[in-house]
Parts: sequence; C-alpha cells; structure tokens
Amino acid sequence: MTSIASQISFSTLCTVFEEIFTAKTNKNRQTLLSDFLEKCRAQSQSSTPPPSLFPILRLFLLKLDRERGPNGLKERSLAVLYIRVFCLGKTSPDAKKLLNYKEPLRSKNNTNDFAERVFVVLKPRLKKSSSLSVEDVNNFLDTISNQFSSNQKQDGEFIKIMEECSALEVKWLTRIILKDLKLSMGSRKILDVFHPDADQLFAQKSNLKVVCETLGNPRERINTRVSSVSVFSPFKPMLLERLPITHIRKFFVDGRKTEFIIQTKFDGERSQVHVRDGRFKYFTRHGLEITKNPSYGETRGARGFLTNKISSLLNPHCRSIILDGEMMGFHKEKKEFSTKGVPFDVKKLTFKSKHHPCLVAYDILLYNDELLINKPLEYRLKVLEGAFEESPGVLLRAKNERVSSMDEIIASFNRAIDTHEEGIVLKKIDSLYHIDTRDGSGCYKIKSDYSSELIQDVDLVIIGGHYGEGRHTGLFNSFLTACVHPTSPTKTFYSVVSVSNGLTGNAIRSFNAKFSPFWTKNKPEVIVAPKKGLPDVWIHPQHSIVLQIN
Repeated sequence: MTSIASQISFSTLCTVFEEIFTAKTNKNRQTLLSDFLEKCRAQSQSSTPPPSLFPILRLFLLKLDRERGPNGLKERSLAVLYIRVFCLGKTSPDAKKLLNYKEPLRSKNNTNDFAERVFVVLKPRLKKSSSLSVEDVNNFLDTISNQFSSNQKQDGEFIKIMEECSALEVKWLTRIILKDLKLSMGSRKILDVFHPDADQLFAQKSNLKVVCETLGNPRERINTRVSSVSVFSPFKPMLLERLPITHIRKFFVDGRKTEFIIQTKFDGERSQVHVRDGRFKYFTRHGLEITKNPSYGETRGARGFLTNKISSLLNPHCRSIILDGEMMGFHKEKKEFSTKGVPFDVKKLTFKSKHHPCLVAYDILLYNDELLINKPLEYRLKVLEGAFEESPGVLLRAKNERVSSMDEIIASFNRAIDTHEEGIVLKKIDSLYHIDTRDGSGCYKIKSDYSSELIQDVDLVIIGGHYGEGRHTGLFNSFLTACVHPTSPTKTFYSVVSVSNGLTGNAIRSFNAKFSPFWTKNKPEVIVAPKKGLPDVWIHPQHSIVLQIN
C-alpha cells in the first residue's frame, strides 16, 4: 500500500509551513493547517483503513515525537556541517555569516534566524525545484538520528539530500532538524486542529503515533474522561498551582475547616516509575523514557543502579505499580541531595558521576492493576505507605504533615524557608489526581518568590550582551550581569545571571545606544565568566550601568 508520506511532496509541506509562518492571525494559521490536513486525508480516502497522518503530523510536532531519537545538531554544529558539505571554506564570508548568524547583516536580508540565514547563504547553490517526498525527508531524519546514536559521520546523508533540495526546502529542513518551526502555534493548538480529542489523549499516552492511529477520523469522538493510564504508557502528570503564602486565608473563611497534606517542595526532575512483574520503565515529566540510561535499567541484574536497588525494596506482593515523584541527585560522599543549581543532569548520571539518582515518591497512581487516580489523596497515600520500604539515597516517600489551620501552614512554610528549602507543597486531603492539570486541582506550591514582600532586590552590573531575535534582531536584548567581590582588592566581577524580563523596548534601545562604543569581543580581565551561556559581546564594568533586579 502506498504510504501517505510518499504521496505528499516535501515542497508542498514547505509551502504550508511558509503560509502558516507568514499568517497574521491565529485563526488564519489554524485554517491553513486544517485545510492541509483535510487534503492529506482526502488524498488517502480510497485506502481501507485510512493511513495514519503520523508521518505528516510528526513534522509539525517535532518535540512530541518519541519515535525518533536526537540528531545531535544545534545551530553552530549545523553551520559547521553546511560549511563542509558546500565546501564554503572555514574563513569565507559565507561561512562567517552562518557561524555568526546572530550578528546583523549589512543588507536588506538582515536576520538572525539561523534557518533564514541558511536560506540567504545557500540559495545560489541549490536547485529551484525538487521531487522529494515527505517520506524521503522522514527517512533522512531517521538516518541522521541513527548515525548520531552510533557516532557515525552524517555528511554523506546531507550531501545526498542537499543535491535534491530547493532553497525553501533547505530552510524548512533546517528548522525541522533544529526542532523549532517558529510557526507561532503551540503543540496544544496543533493537536486541537488535528482532532478535538487529540490533546487530552496525548496527555494520557504521551505518544503521538498512538494519538494519530487512534484518532484517524476527526468526526469520530472518543471518551477521554475515562482515563486510559496504564503501566509503561507515560502520561502528563498533574502539576501544582502557584499560591502566594498570603492567599491561604481563602481556605479558612467563615470558620471553614479544610484539611491539607503538606509535603516538601523538592528541586529535582519530575519523574514517573512504572513497574510490572519485575520490569521497570522510567519517564520524565514530558514522557521521555530514560530507562536505558546508565543509572536506571529495565530489569534487576541489568546494568543500572536504581532498578537493582528499588526491586528489592518493593512490597513482595507488588505485581505492578506507577509512582509519581521527583528524581533527585544524591551525592555519594556528602550523603545529601543536590539541587538543580549544581551542574549535573540526573537523567544522564553514570557510575563515575559524583551523584546517583534517588526517587522521592509523593504519589501513587496504580497498584496491583488498581487505578488510583479517582481515589482521594488520603487513600492514595495509605497505599503508597505500604508499597515499598524506604532506603536513604535510593527510594523515599515525601514526608506528609497533616494540617487544618492557617497558622500550621504558615509555621511549616517558615520552617522550610529557615532550612533553605525551595518551599512547600499543599494538597487538599480529598483531592483526586487530575492528569495534565494545574489550576483547580486542589494541589498548590508555595514558594517565597511568589510573594513580593518576601523578595529582596539586588544590584548587579551589566558585563555582556546577547543578540535578540524577532523584533530585537540586530539589538542586544538580554544582558549578562555580575556582582563585585566585597573584599577583592582588584575588584573582581563574578558573573551571576542574564537578564531580559522586565526591560521595556525603550530601555533595550537605550542600553544598545549607550553601550555601542564600549562593546568588545574580548572579555575584560576583571570579569570571571560563566561556564555556559557566554555573551556575544562584553563590556568593562567601568563603562556600564547597574540594574536593580528582583
């Protein structure tokens, strides 16, 4: 049977991308996408059953596609690859335009969008038309992903496809490779256009392919109120509603008694652990599976730290379980948790790392095939209590404090602040588990930075600038700031954070004009640079200004 992806030309898809990209309103963008999807469905009406639109939709929802692995390419590495493939020469003007794509061009084609810059530079070297299909492009993307995972060079595949591409196709292929189409349409809106039940089903399954195969007919509805959460199928977890500490009085008006559970607000990686009959799977908040990463493992005895440890801690009668919690990095020598501020990724820890993962479970959604999401929190916590034994640095339960007054909540919050914790989590004791829900769930997070009266201002000096995009093309709209060491005789400035929020357009233009004579590519000696996120230009503090930062 001929696939839908082989029937749709890539140039047609790129034209749709271009039309959506240039559309002025959300309604026009949605109409363009809807019309295109209808044409795709009409083109395959003779097939029984009709083929899935997954090969098409995965190119609109690149960050939701779990079938294809990473390709290892970002703007700079892709620029270097294009320079090799097109033999531009490392120091040629065109090579510099690609490598320094954020720097403005002295022409009407002034853009710091990398794909647009690729279009400008490579257009004279490419064909005017193409016969590539969407299937060809998906095959190419699969190949370069596999080459990256096996540490093979990708140049050969790029040479082959570039020989077939037009300039417009290379521009959109570049955006596809970078997984950023810039269509001004969020994933939720695209799913809604595809099918009215698609977003809710994706929240339950986190699998775009399953969504496309299940919802082939946009006029046939399914009942998404009946949760289809199951073991080994990741879902979008329930999130916490932000709540300033000053707003808790709303729960206790007119002498009303409301009972809550207070849990510690952990600063880790939101994670799910699924187990059935000794087989484990680990998922992140966004449905990314990390089971095969070195510190995890699918079965006991396999190479992996956490599974080998947790498997002996589960209740002997446990046949299946889904735990919701926070994956924390536990320092092997200090025997304590490290926050996300420490430079490590808990998903990618190895046996050589200073940390190993530890799961802090604060909810349970399934136990021995009993689905618990429609059970009150109090019931779920009782099941969680008997589901496993705790082991420090491996598997823990969040400590639960039962409260029923405003004073108790304030006291707990103050203790958290005094011990330098991130805050507290407040959950109504009768709350149910609402998948992919934040507001109205009955579960809240209270942090000091949600209340202006608990925040202090700091004075930091601008020491660098990052080029902006869109309406700020050609301007620096994000500024690296620093503080001076109070006892340093040479006045050493330590970089702290880059700032962009809170600056008006007038302020950004004023800073650019004021600093224009003083920007430099070379870092002043008095500045200690950050390890990551270096600015595009530097400025000596003596020529700069101080920002008051909240």
